[in-house]
Amino acid sequence: MPANESGWDICVTASNACGQTNTKCLTIRGALSTPAVISGTTVACASSSGTYSTGTVAGASGYSWTGTNGITFSGSGTSITANFPSGFTSGQICVAATLSCGYLGPQRCITVTSSVSQLGLMVAHLQYVPVKAARYLVYQPIQDCLLIPGQRHRA
Repeated sequence: MPANESGWDICVTASNACGQTNTKCLTIRGALSTPAVISGTTVACASSSGTYSTGTVAGASGYSWTGTNGITFSGSGTSITANFPSGFTSGQICVAATLSCGYLGPQRCITVTSSVSQLGLMVAHLQYVPVKAARYLVYQPIQDCLLIPGQRHRA
C-alpha cells in the first residue's frame, strides 16, 4: 500500500460449482510521513502565547499537537497557538499527522525555553580623543577596557 493512505479492506471469498463461502475481510492501513520542521520562536515568556506551524503531510486527515510542562494549544490543523503557563521555563512542542482511522504518525518536536543565552566577553579598543581646552587642542588618553559579563562598568 502506498505511504500516506488511510487504509484499505482486503476481502476473500471462496466459491465453486456448489456455492460460495462467507467473505473474510482484513483492514490494512498506511503510514504517514514525519511532519516538516516546526516554525515558531524557541524563546517564550511565562504566561504568553505564540504561533507555531508545520507543513502539510500528504494523506493526513488531521494533526495532533502535544506539549510538555503545561503548554496548551488552541486551534487545529497545521497552525496553532501555544499557550505557556505561569512559571514556564522550558518544554517541548510536538506535532504528528493523523489518519481518520486513528493512526498517529511519527512526531516532530521543537524545544522552547524562557531563557536567553548569556552574552560573551566584550572587548573595546579605544584611542586618544581630542579635547578642546581654552586655546589649545589637548589629546586625552583613553585606556583599552575589558567588559566582563555580570559586572557593572561606567563609561
